[in-house]
Amino acid sequence: YVKVSFRDSDAAMRDSLAKRLLPRGVMLLAEQVETREEYDEAVRLGYTYFQGYFFCRPEVMAKREIKATRLTSLRLLECIHRASLDYTMMEDIIKRDVALSHKLLRYLNSPWFAFRARIDSIRHGLVLLGERDVRRWVTLMALGGLGDTKPQELVVQSAVRARLCESLAPACGLVGHEFGLFLTGAFSLLEAMLDRPLAEALREVPLPSDVELALQNEPDNELRAVLDLVVAYEQGRWSDITTLAEAIGMNEEVVPPLFIDAVKWTRETFG
Repeated sequence: YVKVSFRDSDAAMRDSLAKRLLPRGVMLLAEQVETREEYDEAVRLGYTYFQGYFFCRPEVMAKREIKATRLTSLRLLECIHRASLDYTMMEDIIKRDVALSHKLLRYLNSPWFAFRARIDSIRHGLVLLGERDVRRWVTLMALGGLGDTKPQELVVQSAVRARLCESLAPACGLVGHEFGLFLTGAFSLLEAMLDRPLAEALREVPLPSDVELALQNEPDNELRAVLDLVVAYEQGRWSDITTLAEAIGMNEEVVPPLFIDAVKWTRETFG
């Protein structure tokens, strides 16, 4: 692997490196990718991996028609925010989407669950998962649908944030708010996902009011405080992590192992 900084190199150097290294079987990682143009250039040159804040930024566009995949995602989100899950309705929505059905069955038959018998029924699988895991899985699949025109890394990053936020609930005294934390992390990149300003994106996607307030950075919001800590850890802002952890009464040493767990869980979820 060779990591190439897009801030410390010019186009000619990046092109030369790609031509020299790719024929030798070297994998290239584009670091500090900040713009759509740089991302497109890296893809064109044959880079395999990418890092940079470009993935977290929205590319503001004129309002577009909502595609069928996004409509499916919005319908699923409406289902999981009800007080009790309607498994029949969810089964119907998932069955109408072949790709979504395949993802659910692959997830259910992954080593993460290790069910004794293979699961081949959507309804049976949803019931086996139980409400908590169904709500989490549907959230991530809905994210994938909303971000279907974006690099997969954006959805993966959202999933890692969701899992880590949720896992931190006991450490920061928010037991009982796990799913709210999960949603806050999952939709923390909603602007970039939909290429819309946050206020407009929130009008399009149904979310609980406490999660909306957290995403809008409401002062003294407990869910937002956890998200800020997770983002600081993600970006390696170590001094900020200490300050944020102290503010919510949490030992910062619990974060690294939970982050590793979040990465493993996300890999298993998305195969």
